[in-house]
Amino acid sequence: MIARFAALLLALAFVGCVSQEQQTQFDTATCQRYGFAPNTPDFAACMQREQLARTYHTGSSVGVGVGGGSYGSGGAVGIGFGF
Repeated sequence: MIARFAALLLALAFVGCVSQEQQTQFDTATCQRYGFAPNTPDFAACMQREQLARTYHTGSSVGVGVGGGSYGSGGAVGIGFGF
């Protein structure tokens, strides 16, 4: 039973896996459909928005943050993982 559950989790982890090259092609096509010309600042901004939106919506990201407290209360360092 545990082996089946582990196999299911492993299979779910790989569902929807797309190579970086394929994802770049998808993002390029999307930004061109939006009317942005390649090799322009607006196109680069579109590509970045697509990548950020995908990271936000899938929750599969790694984040590292450093912050300072108010009124001299100190700072904080955090690392987060989402799947």
